[in-house]
Amino acid sequence: MKRLLHQTFIASLLVLGIIGLSGCSNFNISKPTSTATLTSTPRPPRKTRTPSATPTATVTQTLTPTITSTATLPPPPDDFSNARLYSSGTGPGWEFFFNIELKEKIVGDYNAVVGDPPKPFTCRPLAEYNHPERLYCTGRIPEVDKNLVFKIIEKKTGQVVYKGFVFSPLP
Repeated sequence: MKRLLHQTFIASLLVLGIIGLSGCSNFNISKPTSTATLTSTPRPPRKTRTPSATPTATVTQTLTPTITSTATLPPPPDDFSNARLYSSGTGPGWEFFFNIELKEKIVGDYNAVVGDPPKPFTCRPLAEYNHPERLYCTGRIPEVDKNLVFKIIEKKTGQVVYKGFVFSPLP
């Protein structure tokens, strides 16, 4: 059995050696090649178009500018140009508030959004505390220990009248 295995191994080596040496020989083994011949076939002449004598109508379009009015929102009833953040803080539970102070008494109705994504806050003037020039906004604290962007929005038109940042402390 050992001898048969030994003979098979030697025979395999001889076959591999012959295959390997056949690449080094100068003996030229080539496959038969075929050559292709191209012949041209006559093509019929192209038809030529002759211009027609019928006239064609050309359409011209003239654009005239028109003036359209764009809808503009009326200005808010209160002037927020000199507004400032007056105070902010936490209330019971997760309540958060901030006050915006204007120069004159607040007459409009406003809401606010705080944070990103925006959380709704309700706003009202503090007339009962004899400060009708302060807008008091309250809602659930959106995040803690961060500076949050807030926007004051007029209820009637939905326009942002004031933007700022407020710090939300830990409750």
